[in-house]
Amino acid sequence: MRTIFLLATTLLFYSTSAFTQNEVKLTIIGQVYDSVSRQPLTGVQVMLLGGNTQSSDIATTNKLGFFSIKASKSIAGILLFKDNYRNTRLKATYTQKDTIWNIGNVYMSKLIINLDEVQVSGQVIKAKVTRDTTEFNAARFQTQDNAMLKDLLTKIPGLTVMPDGTLKYNDEAISRITIEGQEYFGGNTSLALKNLNADLIDKIQIVRRDKDGSQQGDDLTKGTQEKVLNLTIKADKKNKIIGQVSIGIGNDSKYTSGFTFNRFGNSDQMSLIGSRNNINNINENRSSSNGITTTTDIGFNFSTKKIRKSRLTASAYFQQTQTENSSIIDRQYINSTSPTSMNQQTSSNQSNTNFKADVKFEKELDTLNFLIQKISFNYGLTKNKSNSSFLTLFSDTNTTLNGISENHSNNKNQSWSYNATYRHLLKEKKGFFSTDLTLGYAPEKNNTYFQSLYTQQDSDSIKTLSSNNNWNPNPVQNKMISLYTALEYNISKSVLFIGASGTTLQNTQSDNNLYSILKDINGNNTYLPIDTLSYRWSGDNLNNAMAVGFVIKQNKWDIRSFANWSMISQKIRLNDTSVVRNNKSIFFPQLDITYNFNPGTRLIFSTNSYMTPVFPIQLISVPNIQNPLQVISGNPNLQNSVNNRYSLSFSHFNPKSLFVISGGLEYAVSKDKIINSVQYDSLGRQIAIPINMNGTNNFMGRFNVTEYFFKKKFKVNLNGNSGVSTTPFIINATSSINKTYNTAGNIGLNYTKGKLLEINAGFGANYMESSYELDSTIRTYNTMYNFSLDYQLNLPLKFSIGMRYSRIIYAGLGAGFNQPIDLWNSFISKQIMKGKAAIKLQGFDLLNKNTSISRTIGVNYIEDARNLTMQRFFLLSFSYYFK
Repeated sequence: MRTIFLLATTLLFYSTSAFTQNEVKLTIIGQVYDSVSRQPLTGVQVMLLGGNTQSSDIATTNKLGFFSIKASKSIAGILLFKDNYRNTRLKATYTQKDTIWNIGNVYMSKLIINLDEVQVSGQVIKAKVTRDTTEFNAARFQTQDNAMLKDLLTKIPGLTVMPDGTLKYNDEAISRITIEGQEYFGGNTSLALKNLNADLIDKIQIVRRDKDGSQQGDDLTKGTQEKVLNLTIKADKKNKIIGQVSIGIGNDSKYTSGFTFNRFGNSDQMSLIGSRNNINNINENRSSSNGITTTTDIGFNFSTKKIRKSRLTASAYFQQTQTENSSIIDRQYINSTSPTSMNQQTSSNQSNTNFKADVKFEKELDTLNFLIQKISFNYGLTKNKSNSSFLTLFSDTNTTLNGISENHSNNKNQSWSYNATYRHLLKEKKGFFSTDLTLGYAPEKNNTYFQSLYTQQDSDSIKTLSSNNNWNPNPVQNKMISLYTALEYNISKSVLFIGASGTTLQNTQSDNNLYSILKDINGNNTYLPIDTLSYRWSGDNLNNAMAVGFVIKQNKWDIRSFANWSMISQKIRLNDTSVVRNNKSIFFPQLDITYNFNPGTRLIFSTNSYMTPVFPIQLISVPNIQNPLQVISGNPNLQNSVNNRYSLSFSHFNPKSLFVISGGLEYAVSKDKIINSVQYDSLGRQIAIPINMNGTNNFMGRFNVTEYFFKKKFKVNLNGNSGVSTTPFIINATSSINKTYNTAGNIGLNYTKGKLLEINAGFGANYMESSYELDSTIRTYNTMYNFSLDYQLNLPLKFSIGMRYSRIIYAGLGAGFNQPIDLWNSFISKQIMKGKAAIKLQGFDLLNKNTSISRTIGVNYIEDARNLTMQRFFLLSFSYYFK
């Protein structure tokens, strides 16, 4: 594998084209594109600067954006200009030996928009909309001093920042964040949200575009478009170091520290970030997560275009977390001949160490050929110690099952991958051909030490079901090779042909060994192999996919129609003897129809299908080494499930009033869904057999409305969703269906008066109902209400005060879980050193009532859980800002 990587890297890095000419004059060539739509620009004027130039020395780009102009070798550069676009000046970078100066691709930014766009007239444009791009002017959305990107994006109409750091626009996922077209830490949205200063941002662009070749290869049959959030940097902030350094200390040994430095130039970008804290990464605007977590991270991101006709991008990110947690779980089972209820208590201490590094090299070989190479490395180490006790009741036999367990695990994994994408532009720029190669290698070393004791008690006796003290080493190796090819050909101005194919071959090998830990006469550990419970398996997974279709853009219609074929072949070997094979192929259409009423209003219908492959371990029967009360039997006849999705969505955005309304309906159904058929024997052991079963479906509707009042100072947002899902299951050979209804609604209010005052208020409700066909007497209802109010007031002498209060009320949960949660955070801060620094005193959970409660609806159980969470503390911090 290492030889393959070195050979591929050597061949592709040095694949460049050379050419020579005997002409004395210099020929300048290039291609000009719109910076947002990435479409060629025609009619761009190209003027020579300096040297022996004349007013007639001007070239014009053709319909493909291409130009060519003769010049002497004394020129200082060129100037590109076009009505409604910013002038672009390029300095000469040729040498005296050159006869051709290829400037490559040039991207020009608009000053105003053309007639088939919608924009706001006036002194400052708020927003503008084209067919594929929505752009917001960051200056029109007021944020507090020293705000971060997350604070800015929460003010953009239609854009939602999710609690996990992901983004949605009109309920469609945004795949990544780029800065002037370049990825920030590999497109990591969470890192961008908390490490980019809002004051850096000039424009926020939400772009719908075709995926790059490498992304298409990952999900060929799931669609070939994505939404990207692109940020442009203010001109006066370029080539400057912008960031901050902060440190804070609190009671109960609480602390926080961090730094962020960003520098963005015209041809290069550099970022350095780092932090360490033991307060769960929380701030005054939200509550903490489960457990008590200490986090350390540091990262570096770099991109430069100063290498001739090339761009080099590199990033590295290290993160380590240490989490202490405890939980109480009450579970009610939905059946009559298996467990009735279970109570479990668990305490754990987990450490996670992760490191990721990427190097990407983009090379323009010549005007028609391009090469992109990327090498990635990932390392992960997880250490976990947990203790658990549980009590399970079987009401039909008046039997209880007791268990205690202790687990120590140490799992180390790493992965290497190499990706190369070659793109060739066709003659007359009629389209392109691309091919994408990916090689991957991922070894794992998993070690688990566990002790457990399980006893069964009835009215007559107590007996031990299992007692062990074992070591389970489990080395795993994964190898992968993937090849993806695509052809795009412009049949006409409005019709594009696309053909694509992809093949992925993956090999996995796993050695699962078990040893009993015994003490010798000297008290030392000895390890006795347990051959009856040890096993080895390996598997080959071959995935082939093809897609052929057309993209039609005619008047107000955008149509993407594809015919797709997908096949998954699996071959599993157990202990190098028995072989299980599994093959399945499907043929299905994919259709996306968009009708654009105007640039800001559209109706979209979409349908697609894809297969969910069987996990290799589901095809073979292997023992459950760590839990003898759970027996898993493989099913060699198991088939891959097929998922079909249909959706209809509508969105309208008025860039003048910033009014947004969007909504949609979605229906998803699965054929041959893989579920577990569960039985319980007389000892209380759970025996699970994976089977295929139809009847899984989900229907969901959603809406979102945002409106501004009082000269855009007051914003109202309404959103909600409602859905119903059905899931089949089998308990003790009896089939049943779980049906769940869910309805949620939220209203959010925001009032902003310049930088003097900002107030936010919100109210939400979530109702869930679940019923079971197996036992019609059991129907559960639970409701959650939440209310929040926060404000920030900036006072004279550069003082600021703020507060956030939230209350969550639960109804319908199990006994002891229906308690309200009140969370009150507050702060006071003062800017010092002429606004370059600030001191802040914060109080978290002032009422000392923070807790974490959740409900999980399973196919045959309902579970309520309470987890350890961080409670009241105070923090004094100092921050210095580089502006």
